Amino acid sequence: MVTTEPQTGSLFIEREARDLVLREVAAYLPSVPPDRQAVLNRLGRTVETGEVPPELQGLLGEILGVSLMSGRTRRLYTAEGERLFTDIFRQTPQGRETSTQLASINRALEAFVGHEITSVRVNMRTLGHFTITIGTPVATITLAVRPNGVTLESLNVGS
Repeated sequence: MVTTEPQTGSLFIEREARDLVLREVAAYLPSVPPDRQAVLNRLGRTVETGEVPPELQGLLGEILGVSLMSGRTRRLYTAEGERLFTDIFRQTPQGRETSTQLASINRALEAFVGHEITSVRVNMRTLGHFTITIGTPVATITLAVRPNGVTLESLNVGS
């Protein structure tokens, strides 16, 4: 569906997703200061061609991220639109950073494979910031869950 071509770094958007992405770019336009509208219009033109250059991918990630996190994508474009936007988002700088974060968390969680889980707790630090703490006889891990992703907050090994 979406690929990044190594030699150019462009993000390619399949024809079936372009119209939806263009609608999001247009919806975002009124909230952007006038001095930034030209770059948003340029993003729209590149989405129409299906090829977003590296310098506009962060803006695309920002727009898709807001739409996905707010639930707007699913409300307006159903689960299929959400899937398309998620596939595209994963190719943006923000999506690649999220993938790196998740890979790091999964590597840390591998330490728990085969160990008995002795405690699991979910806490709220503040609205939108939650923690998940998992304990075993040999280690305790705390994950921070926020709207923009999951991070490893702490890993304590031993007693």
